[in-house]
Amino acid sequence: HLHYYHTYELDGRGTVCYPGCPEGRGFDECGEKGFAVIDTEAEKEDRVTFVPFASRTLHEIHVSADTDDIALSDFEHKIIEAVKDIPDRDMVKVVLEGRISADAEIDANFLENMLEERFYFSRFRDRTELYIDPDEYSGDVSLKGELIRYLADLDIDPELKRDAALTAIAALKGEDIV
Repeated sequence: HLHYYHTYELDGRGTVCYPGCPEGRGFDECGEKGFAVIDTEAEKEDRVTFVPFASRTLHEIHVSADTDDIALSDFEHKIIEAVKDIPDRDMVKVVLEGRISADAEIDANFLENMLEERFYFSRFRDRTELYIDPDEYSGDVSLKGELIRYLADLDIDPELKRDAALTAIAALKGEDIV
C-alpha cells in the first residue's frame, strides 16, 4: 500500500514497480505524482520511466521557530521564505515548530489567511512549545511575572503547566480563551 512511485528488483528476474497515486489526495501523499511507463523491449535498467502527471503537488513544510521570534512578522517572514519556491497552484501545509517565549505573538488565523491567499489550498498548524525561563521573571513585579514564578514552582505535569501558562498569558493579553 504505497502512495508514491517505487521500484525494486525482484530476485534478479525482473523489476517491481508501483506508480503510486496519479494525483496526491492528502498531506500524507506529498511530493511529485504521476504514472509509470514500462517498455518491455528496453534494456533492463531503462524499462521503467516515471512520468510526472499531477496538476498540483502537495507539500508539507516544517518551519522552525525559536525563542528569539517575538513579533508576528518574524513568523510571517520565516513562512514566506520557506514557501517562496512553491508554485501558487500547489497545496501546502505549513507546520510551525520549535520553542517560543511567552511574549511571542502567533496569530494562527492571520498566518492561515496569508497562505490561503497565495495557494490553491493550504493549512497552517502551530506545533510550537512554550519556553519560559523563570529566572527572566525573578524581578518582574507584574502579574505575568508573579504568574510565571507561581507556575514554575508547581509540581505538576509539564504539559499541564505549559497549557496553564499559555491560557493565563492569553487572558492577560485580552485574547479569547478556547
